[in-house]
Parts: sequence; structure tokens; C-alpha cells
Amino acid sequence: MPVAGHLFTINESCEKLSEKKAQEFHHVVAKLLYLCRHTHQDIQMAVTFLCTRGKNPDTDDYKKLSCMIQYLRGMQDLTLMIEHGEHPR
Repeated sequence: MPVAGHLFTINESCEKLSEKKAQEFHHVVAKLLYLCRHTHQDIQMAVTFLCTRGKNPDTDDYKKLSCMIQYLRGMQDLTLMIEHGEHPR
């Protein structure tokens, strides 16, 4: 499941990520944002929350991102269905 109960829990005592790791976090979250907008709407809530953590991510946020990646890897064998037609705005 892409959204677990602990997703919205912020642990203020967690160690902040290094600059390099924080850039990696931001880069992957940006890719997930594109993915949830175009194919995987099931991860939208989790990705939106991770976007809010992009300024100062910590090790706990990185674990949440890792769980999201594992979730998507577990779904890679599923068929993607794309509907044609007008997209509601």
C-alpha cells in the first residue's frame, strides 16, 4: 500500500540528510511527482507529502521514499491501463 499510517508522522529528532543525499531525495521525489500525475495516481497522497519534506529531509523521510520505491517495484509486472479522452481539469 503506498500510504501507511506513519507517513504523516514527523520525527523532529531524526538526523537531517547530507546535502548530496538531500539532492537525491529531491530528484527522486520530483520523478515520482511526474509519475503520479501521469500514471500512478494511487501514490499521489504519499508523493504530495514527500514534496513538503523536500526543503529539509531527514533519514525518516528517506525511509518513506524507499518504501514508496519498493511499492512501485512490486507493481512493475502489472499492466498499465491508459484511458483515452478528455482529461478533467
